Amino acid sequence: MTTDRPILTAKQYAWITAGFVAFVIYGSLVPLTFQWVPWEKAWEKYVRVFSRPVAVEQRADWLANILLFIPLGFVAMGSRCVDRPGRVLGPILTILPSCTLLSAAVEFTQIWFPPRDTSLNDVVAETLGGVIGIGIWLAAGQRITDYVRQFWSKNATRSWSLQLIPGYLVLLVFIHGMPFDLTLSPSHLKKKYRDGMVLPIPFTVLGDEPLDLVKKAIINATWFLPAGLLIAGLPGWIARGRGAVWRVLGMGIVLAGTIETMQLFVLSRYCDTTDIITGSLAVLVGWSVMRAWHGSTTASHAELPFRLRVALFIAWVAALLFVNWEPFDFSFESGFLEQRWSDLSLVPFADYYAGNYLTSFNEIIQKTLLFVPFGLLLSWNRSASIVVAAAMLFAVLLEAGQFFLRHHHPGISDLLIEPFGAWLGYMAGCRLRALTSGVA
Repeated sequence: MTTDRPILTAKQYAWITAGFVAFVIYGSLVPLTFQWVPWEKAWEKYVRVFSRPVAVEQRADWLANILLFIPLGFVAMGSRCVDRPGRVLGPILTILPSCTLLSAAVEFTQIWFPPRDTSLNDVVAETLGGVIGIGIWLAAGQRITDYVRQFWSKNATRSWSLQLIPGYLVLLVFIHGMPFDLTLSPSHLKKKYRDGMVLPIPFTVLGDEPLDLVKKAIINATWFLPAGLLIAGLPGWIARGRGAVWRVLGMGIVLAGTIETMQLFVLSRYCDTTDIITGSLAVLVGWSVMRAWHGSTTASHAELPFRLRVALFIAWVAALLFVNWEPFDFSFESGFLEQRWSDLSLVPFADYYAGNYLTSFNEIIQKTLLFVPFGLLLSWNRSASIVVAAAMLFAVLLEAGQFFLRHHHPGISDLLIEPFGAWLGYMAGCRLRALTSGVA
């Protein structure tokens, strides 16, 4: 895999910006149910809606819309400012109004796409997201770009773990802290405990089915496995030598324990000691796999032992089947299948639109990460197209099975999300092999 070509150039940032604008427009019009409204009535409704005061009651909607435009503001600034120090005023004066105009235009277009709801709140929140994205670029945009370039360049060093750990920790805190409805009130914490959202006893079954606990453990392990991989790449004695197992396990306990402690103060999140156990063990497993990888590395070749790769791949495929099909309540009744077919939407991401935005965002990230090991373990001596095709076929199998499951809902969205996760895993596998072999 060649890595000498420059990445994150102004042109590439421009393409990313265009793609994100298309994503914003598409996501704002899902489920694409067009209904004609005369222009006069549409404009009258638009003016009426925008004459109302801004309200902040729907905190989840506000946060979702802010998060939607933060990347847009960042990459748009990158398209104008990358490698051009000091050139910021002009881009700010064009990008910030453009974010507002894009949001306002999308809100106007939503009048013809029920059940989408036109709202001034969305324009204000998305403009704020654009401001934050621009601010992040001004504060660290060029440094972030240089950071990614250094990691991807031929001159990258073996300190890849140190380069990736900050970003991984930020992602971990962000995902597990959403929607950041924080509290320090003893009365709120006491109520949270009474409501069963604080589980001090490990391996407490949350649902009616005991298998829910296994599913929850697999998903939680997915979040913490990368920590073990990164710890294994740390320089020095921390992850090597006598006692390394206990040091790594201790770091896993500290990391998982810190995340659960944070969730104690997030009103809408569960705080479960089970996640500390499964998370710390996942860190240890990730470290063990990476050490096996390092142990097989020669001066010009880095590869997991074949039998270990096969065993890990089979285990992960089984885990994906379990997570996506549990509790295995298949039904082949004609009435159920007819209803399932009538409810099936062929519009990508329409199923995620129907739920809470932040929950949907969390699920998308989760399903992406669940397929990263799939692509990672298939990345040896295979092209990206083969890996993505294999992931697509497996995703089709999972969705086909869910069509017959009462407690799951099939959707076309996952046929896009999961192969993308496998592609990320493939890219990560190629890059890790290059770094651990010293040939970046």
